[in-house]
Amino acid sequence: MTELPLGLPAHDPPAQATSGELDLSAWLRDDSVRARYYARVYDEPGPRACWPWLGAISSSGHGELQLGGRGGPVAKAHRLGFQIAYGPLAPTPPARFALVVMHTCDEHSCQNPAHWQWATSGDNTRDYYQRGKLGVASPLNDPRGRQARAMAIRDAVKAAGPWPDEQPSATALRPGEAYPEEYVDAFDQWKHRKAARLAAYREAIALPIWQEEAGQLRLF
Repeated sequence: MTELPLGLPAHDPPAQATSGELDLSAWLRDDSVRARYYARVYDEPGPRACWPWLGAISSSGHGELQLGGRGGPVAKAHRLGFQIAYGPLAPTPPARFALVVMHTCDEHSCQNPAHWQWATSGDNTRDYYQRGKLGVASPLNDPRGRQARAMAIRDAVKAAGPWPDEQPSATALRPGEAYPEEYVDAFDQWKHRKAARLAAYREAIALPIWQEEAGQLRLF
């Protein structure tokens, strides 16, 4: 099992959640849940960038995934993703000292495991307000608000091209043999879609800052 951020070991999941977060231990063994989760994670920006959630967005700007079909429980995408990456964890009550998954990137819909770490609920709240004072470069200061920002990023990426969108593959070639024309065309179209998605993503994550002296909206 991958070592947890901050060196904290995984808790033994109880048979049933008593309060607070949803117990996801059973769902983590469901391959279809993992597949549905990854199908909504946009990771084309690269391993060091944020990976926005392309599914449902909560009022707090976090991703959500319904488990078990219509009427099933709804999991927080980042908490589900954390456990997929690092192993099952016990649900915790919504108390000041409960452990939560904190985004070190300040992007609430981000699903990059490298951008998560454990923190107490109190530490997470203090970090939120402290980092929000860093300046206009923080996503926390986006005037669109957390939910609208996450939805704008999601909608921009999805409008630019289908996702998931796997790179076309071709059979191995003999030395000197050219790729089939159909594969070349499919690969060129895929590259075009990928470039369009990345451009839309970069534009959507830019912070719209109101310039009072100029009287207009520009992207920071």
